[in-house]
Amino acid sequence: MGTPDAPVLATMRRTTPEESGAGYHLLAGEKDGKGLSRFQSYSEGFAGTAKEEAVLFRGAFDKESGNFITNVEGNSFNTVIGIVISLNALCLGLEADWGEESFLLLENIFALAFLIEMLMRMWHWTVCGYFRRPANWFDCFLVLSTVLDLWVLPYIAGNSNLSWMTRLMRSIRLLRVLRIIRLFRMFRPLGIMLDAFMSALRQVAWTGLLTLILMYMCAIFLTQTVGRYAADWGEHAENIEIWFGSMGNSMRTLFIVITLEEWDQIAMTVSEHIHPLVVFLLASIYIILTAFTMVSLITGIISEALIVAQLKDEQSRLHELEEEREHVQVQ
Repeated sequence: MGTPDAPVLATMRRTTPEESGAGYHLLAGEKDGKGLSRFQSYSEGFAGTAKEEAVLFRGAFDKESGNFITNVEGNSFNTVIGIVISLNALCLGLEADWGEESFLLLENIFALAFLIEMLMRMWHWTVCGYFRRPANWFDCFLVLSTVLDLWVLPYIAGNSNLSWMTRLMRSIRLLRVLRIIRLFRMFRPLGIMLDAFMSALRQVAWTGLLTLILMYMCAIFLTQTVGRYAADWGEHAENIEIWFGSMGNSMRTLFIVITLEEWDQIAMTVSEHIHPLVVFLLASIYIILTAFTMVSLITGIISEALIVAQLKDEQSRLHELEEEREHVQVQ
């Protein structure tokens, strides 16, 4: 009979390469009678993670593995679907140049592949489980619209002379482009970037509003001080009228200046009747605030969001590996 279990303190530390190959280990403060730790190591380090991922991909061809290629939740299945979506996106681009008739066979093959994918997911999760995932509603809509376009409407249109049917077919055919959006779900790096962009969209929108307010203020000033006196510029009066003749023209000109396009020509023309030092000083301040500062601010916001998204993805990935490890140990 062993002694009753006593409270055990566990600590997390980085072991030396000699101990485990540079990994985090969960160490126990107390051992049992056989000298074995009561706690197993949390991870075997980077080498252990690489071995686990190799096992996962090797399981793509092992029917007893949870990552077999027909497992809709496995990496192999999603990789194959991602490749099919990429090929379909390439086909859509070629169709835009060479016409749809040359790629009709490929479109039917892609449609069949996506239909089989949807049915496999429904079989794996059941129909109710499939539609509990919001993203699957979008996938189902794309598959059904493709089936309607390729296999249903042509048969109906062939037996009738309805012009509205032809217009409907053309409208539904445009929905094929939406398949490309699925690439963000199938490839993890694209999904990370999309998550980062969506999380930063709010801050970017506020930055854009700040820029718009600054442009609006400058447009009022330029329309009143330059646009109203366009005749003073003589042969350049028409250009001044185009650039600053109204609030809309001034806003458009200021937006063009943000892109650093034609700003020097505009400044040189305006400086013919306004002191050049004043013109170039104000133009420089405006360009620094909009073209440089605002763009740098947006870049910083998106970069920060990308780092956060990567950290979240790493946590999610570690969680998935932990679940796979437990699944392998149970087997």
